[in-house]
Amino acid sequence: MILETRGITRRDVDRRATFPRRPEPINRWLRCVKNNHGGHVSERTIRALTKFYKNLKNTTILKKIFILNPLVPDSIEACLTPLIDVTGKFLWLNSKDANGNIFTPTDLTMGGLSRKSTDTPYIDTQFNPLTWIPSVNDVGATFYISERPTWEGTITTNHHFGCTEAGGAKEFRFYFKGIEGNDSMFLTDESNGYKLSDTVYTSSEAQWQRGFISYNRASDIRANIWKANEFFAVADWITNNNTANTAGFPDVTCYLFNTNVGNTPVIYSSYLDRFSCVAVHTALTQGEAQTFNDLIVSLRQNIGGGWQGHI
Repeated sequence: MILETRGITRRDVDRRATFPRRPEPINRWLRCVKNNHGGHVSERTIRALTKFYKNLKNTTILKKIFILNPLVPDSIEACLTPLIDVTGKFLWLNSKDANGNIFTPTDLTMGGLSRKSTDTPYIDTQFNPLTWIPSVNDVGATFYISERPTWEGTITTNHHFGCTEAGGAKEFRFYFKGIEGNDSMFLTDESNGYKLSDTVYTSSEAQWQRGFISYNRASDIRANIWKANEFFAVADWITNNNTANTAGFPDVTCYLFNTNVGNTPVIYSSYLDRFSCVAVHTALTQGEAQTFNDLIVSLRQNIGGGWQGHI
């Protein structure tokens, strides 16, 4: 047949219909995974990411994103290869704790990445907020947490993402609390009262602990914590708005699971949270947060991770 004389078989045509042309960012991500020694990525993950990216491209969210990592389950190397990365490095560093422990395949599931209760490795995102984020008054970070099996009672022990210059005058860091605690974002100089935002949950139910949470500073006097999961749609959980300090961002990179304090990993928590998605961006509106939540939920379902807590 004519197709076969051109080196194209009917099977090739059928495959192209089943697996349509991928956007270049997906092809780039696959190349980066390979360069990062990530090995094979499943067709299921590729299709899920392709659909996710195409839908994201049709929103106002995409142009706001600095880094985005869906933390896919195929391998540690694929998990630590962000889909969007303004730094151009496309590699989050699997960093040892004091005992030499790093993240291993047993820490990775369809629901994302967690760490063992006895180990404290961390991820260096190589993302420096001072370099890449133009304003402390137009910034946000979004997390999707599929598991949150434990809770600790004091707010000072629960950092999970971010960085602080030595001495704490410049900060870009996030609390994840949950039941009867505080989810907070700090921008610059907490010691002088410049905590960005704070919300208090009064329920002891585990439903408050997991799902979509997006911290956003939209101006010098306005902040929002958009939160959602299978129990409730996106809503603002803020109870506090403080004026932002003008000191600026810290000149160090953000860590996940620990906090980078002057290029030193500081362990504030032994939480066993499982992260399914991490993003840093400019501030999201409530509508954008709802859309982002829906896209991430769909992505997790298409990959095979299900909804929050249903893994």
